[in-house]
Amino acid sequence: MDRTMSDLDKKASKAKNAFLILSNASESQKNLALSEISKALSASLEQIKQANLQDLSPSGEDKKKLIELGCLDQVIEYISDIRRMPDLNGEIFDDQTLSNGLRLAKYRVPIGVLGYVLDTNPAALIRVAALAIKSGNPLIIWAGKETKNTCYFLVKIIQMGLEAADLPIESVQLLHSHDEEQLKDFVQCKKSVDLVLLAGSASLTSFCQKNSLIPLIYENKSVCHLYIDQLINSEKALEVIHNAKMHEAETTYSLSTLLVHEALADSFLPFLFKTLLDKGISLRLDDRCWNLFVSCYLNLGNAQLAVLQDWDTAWHSNVLNIKLVKDMEEAIEHIHLHGSGSCDGILSDHPVHAMQFSSLVSSEVIMINSSLRFLDGASRGGEPETLINLHKLRIPGPLALKELMSYKRLVQGNYHVCQ
Repeated sequence: MDRTMSDLDKKASKAKNAFLILSNASESQKNLALSEISKALSASLEQIKQANLQDLSPSGEDKKKLIELGCLDQVIEYISDIRRMPDLNGEIFDDQTLSNGLRLAKYRVPIGVLGYVLDTNPAALIRVAALAIKSGNPLIIWAGKETKNTCYFLVKIIQMGLEAADLPIESVQLLHSHDEEQLKDFVQCKKSVDLVLLAGSASLTSFCQKNSLIPLIYENKSVCHLYIDQLINSEKALEVIHNAKMHEAETTYSLSTLLVHEALADSFLPFLFKTLLDKGISLRLDDRCWNLFVSCYLNLGNAQLAVLQDWDTAWHSNVLNIKLVKDMEEAIEHIHLHGSGSCDGILSDHPVHAMQFSSLVSSEVIMINSSLRFLDGASRGGEPETLINLHKLRIPGPLALKELMSYKRLVQGNYHVCQ
């Protein structure tokens, strides 16, 4: 216990000192660090693979980690995207002169020392570290024992990039202990850590929520819905549905439940069933869909009657729930009851219905006539992002009218799919 706390205290102190340098580093200096990290990652793919193999269980149950690390080319491109982004540190906004002659302005500054908690997917560590460096925020990482070897090697690579740019290597650090006792101490280290980012299982999230004394930003289960309105382009809708489900189906924001207007039951559902089954998607159907499916198919294949818990399950796989609803109102009621508030969408050629849906669904991101996969900023041609903050509270400083308002994002397309 003493050794663990000593390690945490030591790294927290070094991170606070690193903040004074990193938060005032030049854009070119931070970009150099990111460039060096990309080069080191490209040159170390085999070593990363070997470190990851050490983390795999003998039964091979943790192959997901190795598969995700197989996407390191995408991670390296992600770092390049961040490097090309403008440095927002010091940017002035809401600049105004008051009636008494006082100038009042806001300008952007780094948050402080960030904590990052993860149990699997060590490749995400690189994304978070790159954003932390670019934004001028030191990062302390707690990683589950399942990924300790991979995370240790990745942090060493990141520190090499920092050192090459003459930035303190303590800007990104990994805690030595990987047990829950240290995790509890970590999320209660409020004197040194300003914000904790959490990317983990439901049990890990629950543990941190229960014990943390520091503000948390975390992704909860992402049960994402897509409502199919009665007026649609059926052929294009099939493409969007498949893309929303199967384009990187393991991500936290892949489609979990499809809600279909009952007017489309006879004309659209049979084609939908066939298309999805032919593409290897396993179906969980409500009673009405199931009855229609049984009447159309002698071989039930990869389809079964949904049970109650299916509607609350975030299917990060090839499984998809389908439910018939009598109208948009019932679809929205279902989303409010079973959704996670991250991302939900509508396919409709009726503009009024689309805007009503966006107003009545309180999710962080609303998709209109586009794949849910565009939730990721880089996928829609925007800024690289990490995590999905489901907290509506984003308030620094004194509270006035603007600070008591939140916002949600609206992504509107013309049956756009993610490539």
